[in-house]
Order: sequence, then C-alpha cells, then structure tokens
Amino acid sequence: MVNMYRVKGQVFNITLNDKVVQKGWYLIMTDLGQEYLVQRNYSLSSKRFFKIYQTEYSLYNHIADRGLNSTKRLTNLGIAIMLSAFVRWLTPFELWLGPTNHVASLVQGSINLLILVLVLLISFFLVSWYRKIKLKNFLRERNADLRYTGKVRSLTSLKTVKEGIGFW
Repeated sequence: MVNMYRVKGQVFNITLNDKVVQKGWYLIMTDLGQEYLVQRNYSLSSKRFFKIYQTEYSLYNHIADRGLNSTKRLTNLGIAIMLSAFVRWLTPFELWLGPTNHVASLVQGSINLLILVLVLLISFFLVSWYRKIKLKNFLRERNADLRYTGKVRSLTSLKTVKEGIGFW
C-alpha cells in the first residue's frame, strides 16, 4: 500500500558555504514547519517523482539568496568554453569517439554514439553521487544524518518564466 500526502510549502535553493548554491538539492519548507530535502540532479522540466530526504539538522539558515551565483555564471561559462577548445586542440578526435568515419558505416557510427551516451550516463551518475556525498559530509560535521523518506512530485510548477510557462 502506498501512503500519499499532500503538503503545502515553499521550495528554496540551499547553500552549504554561503557562497555557492548546492546544485541537485532543493529544500521544501512546509506550512507546518517541516523541512524536506529533494534530490533533483537535472533541470529538465518534468512531472516525475524525485527522492525526498529528511534530517535532524535545520537547513533554514542555509537558504540561498537569489543572486548568489549570478556573478560567477558568466565567468564559469567562459572558462568552460576555453578549456573545451584547449582539450579539443590537444587531443585527437579519434581518442573520444573512436576512428573517424570516412566511409559511411552505420555500425561504427552507432558504436561511437553508444560510447558517447554511456560516458555521459556514467558522468551524470558520478556527479549525482558526488553531490550526495558532499551533502552527507556537511551534515555529518553537524552530527546529523540524511534519511530517505520517499518520493515527491510537485503539484504546481517550481518556477514560472516570463512567457508564463511553468517549470516543473
């Protein structure tokens, strides 16, 4: 049997060091004062269920300000563009996707795409794991632990953009 509850509250970004927003996690503050942590490791808009956790440590004091990452965002984008161009210049194309397809080969092209997808999935998994370990270490320093509570799905959009489109 599945227990389902409808909870009203607000969603906030959190910060662990008061400088950078902790990506992959949202804090839900209910109207009754309960706090829940939602693990959401990608920003694609979807109405799917996400893992939800609770902890004894109150993260209310770690709610991130809205303009926290705005100054670093463009700098990080520029650094990423420069690094990717530098890595592409240093390494041959064949290193990343296998031999170049001079002759149209459906099999070789499919293998190259499969390798790319597998590398992306593994990297997404590792980033998700790193974010969770980082939060667990933060809570462990404060003598708290992270308990899995269940799954959650938003009934209203988390954010509405200028065009009126809801972001779930």
